[in-house]
Amino acid sequence: MTNTSIQSLERNKVASRFEVFALRLPPRIQPFDLYEAILKTNFRFKQNDIVIVSSKFVSISEGAVVQIDKIRVSHKAKVTAKKFQMDEKLTELVLREADQVYGGIPGFLLCKKNGMLCPNAGIDKSNIPRGYAVLYPHLPFESADKLRLNFINNNRLKLFVVISDSRLMPGRLGTTGIAIAVSGFKPVIDHRGEQDLFGNILRVTMRAVADGLASVGVALMGEGRESTPVVVVRGFEVNEEDRKMNWQDLAIDPLEDIYIRSFKSK
Repeated sequence: MTNTSIQSLERNKVASRFEVFALRLPPRIQPFDLYEAILKTNFRFKQNDIVIVSSKFVSISEGAVVQIDKIRVSHKAKVTAKKFQMDEKLTELVLREADQVYGGIPGFLLCKKNGMLCPNAGIDKSNIPRGYAVLYPHLPFESADKLRLNFINNNRLKLFVVISDSRLMPGRLGTTGIAIAVSGFKPVIDHRGEQDLFGNILRVTMRAVADGLASVGVALMGEGRESTPVVVVRGFEVNEEDRKMNWQDLAIDPLEDIYIRSFKSK
């Protein structure tokens, strides 16, 4: 278990401090109880901790793992695989999982999944035995709620949960984090109508708190052999929200999305 303390800049001459902990867990491929697995780290959780869990770790816990050789390939998948130089069985899996396919490049299809743009519908073949693929959690918001409620009911701890994934950003090298589900707090804060430092009215600014936390988590989780799929953020304040949420609480309407609108305007 690693511990990184981050001292923020002073605001109104009052310094705030938050801490970040990466929890090491053994690699798995068979389904398991996510809550029990996290408890076995013996980490001492505190009230208002934010628990960030890798979507892949959640998926494996729920059995969302597919043996690629057993997939039956459709004609559409064969045609698409040939066009984008992809494995036919993986292509079939991507077509099944994607809500929409926009296009692609050799080896990848650019898809929409739960309101997000993602290569290959979020399907991942890393950190899993050869011949298998990990899908997104089937109901990620329910998974996040279940984990949070387990801590509330069994440990009397009010925690907040983020299920994170790593993501490529347009025009940028490398991966960053994105939240695919949250539980217990508002994932986006609307600042429209507020004033900035110089009195200008903010007209479009909405702060993606959940995505920011997911990026913190992904930065510590790593992408290789780290085996730290759970990160705890302590001391960071969020706006509580007990209602059930879904992907629409995180996604922007395609008619307002600068990337999608720009593609369609050509």
